[in-house]
Amino acid sequence: MAKATAPVKNENEQKPDVKNETTAPVKNENNGVDNADENKLLEEESILGPEAGKLPAEKQPEAKNLPPNEKHNLIEYLSQFDYKNLKGDQFKKYVALVGDRSCKQIVDGKEMAIVGELKENDEYDFVLYKTKPIIQDRYVGVEGSPKDFVGLTIVDDTPQHTTRIPVKVALMHNAQIMNAHSRAGHGKYYLLKK
Repeated sequence: MAKATAPVKNENEQKPDVKNETTAPVKNENNGVDNADENKLLEEESILGPEAGKLPAEKQPEAKNLPPNEKHNLIEYLSQFDYKNLKGDQFKKYVALVGDRSCKQIVDGKEMAIVGELKENDEYDFVLYKTKPIIQDRYVGVEGSPKDFVGLTIVDDTPQHTTRIPVKVALMHNAQIMNAHSRAGHGKYYLLKK
């Protein structure tokens, strides 16, 4: 069996200096930055150039303050809608764009909410109006016929407020217009800002 031997220390080996007086940080009286930090900044600037610490133009973050309606060219498209009396084909086009959880369509024999072209998690500028729903019987003259939401009329031309919210939040709020407990003429509906 071999014995484990400890490594032998060489007395001639130099010990590293704990403190090196030439590189010790010294506070600069002019700006409060020590020499080590100043040297590091100068070195980075000489290596990376004066644009050190900045992202290249193609990697700059996208501006968050752009109105999303302009980003998606919706303003032109929305100009065709008459919000004061939104019904018929206009209402169908608007619902096809935004979607509506209170408007139903028959798909494979099942009644389903209409899903719009806009993504539900994208934020857009919406205006809240006091509106009155236009509701018709699906089968005219048949007792107990289901009611369909076919349009809306703005009761008060002045908007309640304008806000930027995700599409799904507007859809959930708009679905309450078909609530049986809401008083006639006091419904509120979010419409995309023109």
